[in-house]
Amino acid sequence: MKIGIITYHFARNYGAILQCFALQSHLKMLGQDVRVLNYETERQERNNSLHHKRDNPLQNLAINIALLPFERARKLKEGRFSGFEADLLLESPRLRSLDELSSYVESEGLDILISGSDQVFNPKIDDFDRAFLFPFQTTAVKASFAASLGSATAEELVPYVDDLRAFDVVCVRERTDAAVAESLLGKKPLVADDPVFLLGPNDWRSVASTKGSPKGGYVLGYFINKACLSQYVALTHAIAERLGLPVKVINVRFGKDSFKSEMVKDAGPAEFLGLVSGASFVCTDSFHGTAFSLIFERPFVSFEPRVESSDYRKRDLLEKVGQKWRSLPIDISDVENKAVGIADNPDVSSSEGLSLIRANQDNVLAAILGEER
Repeated sequence: MKIGIITYHFARNYGAILQCFALQSHLKMLGQDVRVLNYETERQERNNSLHHKRDNPLQNLAINIALLPFERARKLKEGRFSGFEADLLLESPRLRSLDELSSYVESEGLDILISGSDQVFNPKIDDFDRAFLFPFQTTAVKASFAASLGSATAEELVPYVDDLRAFDVVCVRERTDAAVAESLLGKKPLVADDPVFLLGPNDWRSVASTKGSPKGGYVLGYFINKACLSQYVALTHAIAERLGLPVKVINVRFGKDSFKSEMVKDAGPAEFLGLVSGASFVCTDSFHGTAFSLIFERPFVSFEPRVESSDYRKRDLLEKVGQKWRSLPIDISDVENKAVGIADNPDVSSSEGLSLIRANQDNVLAAILGEER
C-alpha cells in the first residue's frame, strides 16, 4: 500500500526527526510503499530557520549578532540535520499549502495517510497547521499514530472536531490525551508509545555517527529545561566524578554556557545517536534522552524539575519498563547523593517492558493497515 506520513520532520529537534524516521523505516520493513509528506509552510520554514526571522527587525538583528560566536557550529549542526533529512527520509516533493497536499495525495493515489507522532494535534504550538488533520475529501484511510495533544484542552480542539471525527483510526501518544480525545469523539482512541521504540538498537546504530564522540568512557548530559540547566549540569558533574569519567553535554540552546569545552554544539541526529549509544552514563531531563538510553541499554538518570512535575510521560514510560526509580526530582533533600546512588546501579534491564511496548505498537499499526492480528 502507498502510505503518506505527515509530522514535524522539518523541526531541528532530535526527537522530531528521529520519530519520523522510525515510523517510516518500520513501515518500509513491513513491505509498505512509504513517503514522508514534505509539507512545510513559509511560516513553519521561518520558525525553523537557522537565522531568526522575527517580525521585529531590530530584535532579529540583535539575536543574530549575539549568536555570531557560534555561527560555524550552528551551520554545521544545521547541515547535519538537513543531510539526515535528505539522505534518510523518503520525502515527497515540497508541499507548501493545503491545496498542494490534497492534490499530491490524489495524484499519487495514496491508500493511507498517517498523522503523527509528535504534537500534531496541538493547535497551541507555533508550527501547528490544519493540514496535519487532513481536512479534505479523499479515498485514503485517515489515521493518526501516537499523536499528541500537548497541553491543548478539549475546548481548544472544538474548532477541529469535525476533522478529527473524519479519521478512520485515532491513536494518541499519552494516556491523558485518550480521555480528551474520547470526550471529543465519543469513542475511545487507541494509545501507542513514541515511534522511536519501533526500531531496535542495531537499527539505530546503523544510522548513528560517532564523529566527534569522545574516545573512551564519558558521562553524557542532554537537557531541555533551561531554568534547571545549571542544577542538572552540576549533578552530572557529581556523577562523573563518582565514576571517574569526563563530561559531555549536548548543547540545545546557545548561550554563555555554550563556550564551555564540554559542550557539544554541532551534533545532528546521527551524532546524537552516536553520543547516547557510546555513553557510559546518561543524565537527561528529556523524554527522547530517556527513550534512547533505554533502547541502547545505557545506565541513566532522568531528572525532573520538582516532585510531581507535569512530565508524566517520562514517568509512565519508566514505570512500563520497570525503571521508575531512575526518575529523580531535583528539589528533594540530599539530591546529589541520590543521583550518585543511581549511578552506582548499572541495572538497565528493560527488554521485557520494551517488548510489550513494541507489541502494542504493532497491533495499532495492524489496525491502521487493516490487518488482523
